[in-house]
Amino acid sequence: MNVLSYAAVVITLSFFGTPPSYDTHWLNDYGIALQAARLAQRPLLVVLEKPDDAEQRLDVIVGSGQLGELLESYELCRVDVTTEYGQKVAASYGVTQFPYSVITDISCRNILFRKQGKLSLEMWEQTLDNFKETPISRTGKIVEEADGSDLDSAVASLFSHDDLASAQAASRRRSRPMLVFVTMPGCFHCLRMKSETYQDQQLARVIARNFESVVVDQTDEPDWVYEQGVTLFPTTLVIGTSGELLAKLPGYVSANELALRLDSIGSRLLSQL
Repeated sequence: MNVLSYAAVVITLSFFGTPPSYDTHWLNDYGIALQAARLAQRPLLVVLEKPDDAEQRLDVIVGSGQLGELLESYELCRVDVTTEYGQKVAASYGVTQFPYSVITDISCRNILFRKQGKLSLEMWEQTLDNFKETPISRTGKIVEEADGSDLDSAVASLFSHDDLASAQAASRRRSRPMLVFVTMPGCFHCLRMKSETYQDQQLARVIARNFESVVVDQTDEPDWVYEQGVTLFPTTLVIGTSGELLAKLPGYVSANELALRLDSIGSRLLSQL
């Protein structure tokens, strides 16, 4: 599952009855907006903002003129991140700076566009026009990210390799096992581990001291991921120097739990020397 479908389950939600009819009204309940978008088969536009802060809210999104016509192609949701509910939605996206805007495809499973900060009226019109009829993404890749930033950049320094091949080569050369964090686009718990688990400095030291580490996106290495028997995302793998699977930890794993498991694996490997 992924950031959007999981968020509908995890972030307080239940949906009853018929979804609200569309009239350029901005919903403030993410789960209802998600369900409505799926049923209507229209892309979802989510704005995360602080409504009482002029610098951290969006003011240009109004239902009039050309912009209003473009908005009719979307299900709309504005989330107040100063509330406990809004904070959970923001956390599911790994977002800490606002305003922040996200557009999904019509499946609501893949993120097509994300942008931190404000957009001009012209930029909104261009963006909404670009994605209003976007079919379901086959890759789940982010098509555009206007500010060039992503949560991946915040955790990239924790992983010592940019790709699987580099990690495998280093593992053999340095006789150190690999730690492989297997993700997929739009995965809620993948984002959660990046924003929570891999921000833990003690865990980062354990990984740096003992492993050749790498993040593998399922869409980049589908055959290899399949060969490892990974069916749930994220999954954390520990791979030996000969390519043997030493451990598989499916799903979300907290920093403390992951550190304990890695320590146990390391002790077991040392005992075999």
